[in-house]
Amino acid sequence: MQAAPGNVMESFKVRTSCDSLELDCLLALPQGRPHAVLLILHGMCETKEKYLPFMRYLTAGGIACAVYDQRGHGASVRDSSELGYMYGGGWEAMVNDAMDVWESIRGRIPYCTSHALLGYSMGSMVAAAFAMKHSAMLDSLVLCGFPGYNPWCVAGRILATATGELFGWKYRSRMLHDIFFGRHHGGADRPGGFIFTADGFRTLASLMRQTHSSSGWETVNQELGIMFASGSEDRYARSDRALAASVSVISDAGFPDTKTVIYHGMKHDILGTQDSEKVWKDILDFLK
Repeated sequence: MQAAPGNVMESFKVRTSCDSLELDCLLALPQGRPHAVLLILHGMCETKEKYLPFMRYLTAGGIACAVYDQRGHGASVRDSSELGYMYGGGWEAMVNDAMDVWESIRGRIPYCTSHALLGYSMGSMVAAAFAMKHSAMLDSLVLCGFPGYNPWCVAGRILATATGELFGWKYRSRMLHDIFFGRHHGGADRPGGFIFTADGFRTLASLMRQTHSSSGWETVNQELGIMFASGSEDRYARSDRALAASVSVISDAGFPDTKTVIYHGMKHDILGTQDSEKVWKDILDFLK
């Protein structure tokens, strides 16, 4: 992988503690001592490579950045036919994966003591679920494109479970995809996209239910700075009211240093478009 001039980009593997799945990871280091290290959790049907321009921008600003293909994505599969399959671990395995990668990063750059976590879309729910268990180890949390609560997630989980039990957990159902996202929306319809398996949709529905619940917070680090970043035209936020409710669930759990930034005219993907640099700058300023 190519890094920005003067910066270092390292590729490495992490074997998960829960099921020995190999996660494919990247670490980008700035020149000099970093202000902080940021772990990035990508969205549904994405890969880590999408975030290389964002990482180059942050490393130029003195932030070390790591990203990995989440389970069932990119190179973090045992076979290419298993894209969108979460290996039965549910949202808990995704949180454990993030912790395993964190441990590897801290071993590589132990001198960096400021830790930040950023998630986009599905990754923002994984990041929130991580904070529910491990907020004490974070200094900053950035949630980009955080999905608003969809009441269909309960029925969706039941349907995904029934589909998996009937047809197998690796079965791909366009019907399930359309129920979750509507026709011609979601990761399956992007270039290189794919339809999640029944196991993947069960995990996604469980993630939404978990991260929109006021219970389940095992640690509360009241000094944790949290930034919600969303486009004003983000259909997955569902509505301004739904986004505000999502923010309230987390801030009311005991995190007073929570702010929301809305980017006028932007849609769901606020990190990977031509207009994203203003979002990048705000995140860099927040991390510093």
